[in-house]
Amino acid sequence: MNKKLVIAIVLVCALIMAGAIYFFNIGYCNYKLGWDKCDGKIIKISGTNPDAGNGVMQHPWIIMSPKIIGDDSKQYQSYLNTKIRGQIVLLSNEKINCSNKMTVIGTLEINVGPCDANSPNKNAYCNSAIAVSQWECN
Repeated sequence: MNKKLVIAIVLVCALIMAGAIYFFNIGYCNYKLGWDKCDGKIIKISGTNPDAGNGVMQHPWIIMSPKIIGDDSKQYQSYLNTKIRGQIVLLSNEKINCSNKMTVIGTLEINVGPCDANSPNKNAYCNSAIAVSQWECN
């Protein structure tokens, strides 16, 4: 086999594997196949810090289910703008201080907030949140 053919085959295999890792989100719940299917499971998702762009939407302070956060207090609340799910609340034990792009790994809870559709005020708020276990700025 000539060298160029071997290099081409290796590159094609690498591209296929990279695509599979991206699409199938290997090792984490694949939210791309259904957001609700990942409730209570660990996901990895990327986005941007809303402070670097359009700003933070109005969110009340939320409390996640004890089954999601365990004994951790998750004292910091920040946000992640995503193309797929809009703005997501992030709860973490340390301040997430990325200037723009970031990736977070953590446990997803899809219905946080009072989620009370009959409420005449902001108690109707209902959103998704991630109890962050790892994060990195991109």
